[in-house]
Amino acid sequence: MKSRTLFYYALFYICTNHLAYSDILDCPSTVNVSTDPGSHKASVDFNNIIVIHPTNSSGPLTITPSFGQFRIGKHYTVFRATDQAGKYVGLSCTIEINVKDTEVPVLDCPGNLTKGLRVNEATRYIEFGNPVGVTDNSRENLTSHPHPDIWFPAHLRVGKTSYTFTANDSSGNVGSCTFTITIVDVTLPVLNCPSGAYFTTDPGSDTASIDYSDEITATDNSQQVDVTPRPIDVFPTDIPIGHNEFSFKAEDSSENEVTCLVVIIVEGEYSLRNNYK
Repeated sequence: MKSRTLFYYALFYICTNHLAYSDILDCPSTVNVSTDPGSHKASVDFNNIIVIHPTNSSGPLTITPSFGQFRIGKHYTVFRATDQAGKYVGLSCTIEINVKDTEVPVLDCPGNLTKGLRVNEATRYIEFGNPVGVTDNSRENLTSHPHPDIWFPAHLRVGKTSYTFTANDSSGNVGSCTFTITIVDVTLPVLNCPSGAYFTTDPGSDTASIDYSDEITATDNSQQVDVTPRPIDVFPTDIPIGHNEFSFKAEDSSENEVTCLVVIIVEGEYSLRNNYK
């Protein structure tokens, strides 16, 4: 008989407290929050999440705990209602707290780099062996991808080359950084032009046929150089008696340029040929 009385008492306690819970505590089943900026934890104020609906008989109630910090992941926390004296009044609820990391990893790329070509070299040798550093609020030990060994050392031509590194944390956040290496060419081309000379007219003609098309050439460390006008567009040609000048320009892909002046003196058929000085 005594055990039956205890059973009914316990059943009465559970039922009345269940009714009280339904009437007094309004707890969400799940709370989704993001980590605090720069932190691997989320700060949660439950006073703004759990709502207390007091009744005439309950008096002022307090939720315990009212505040908490939670690491990335899933947590289950039990909350209890206490009265003004701090006594548990038999009301509680359990909330699933999901803390999500939404911050991307931060990569520390080196600053942009500018290097010049060396004389007689078409490319610049660049070394970069250290991995790009990575930090993340999750406190995970992250590495950047790809490793610099994939690209370096490298022989880079004139121009800009960009390199992008990425890092992923366990929450799927992807961070990246990019740096650029610029190779510049400040070396002037070498333009080979024949020195001025005297010529006599061709037999029976008042002009001299001159061909310097193979003698006007240019070289450059970049291996990319143009001569204008093109010698083959100027020579061979029939040059009249007198003082004649031909100007040529060599320019590389970096707009470095040099010029030369070819002077040709043509005299009558019986004039002597002399070096023009």
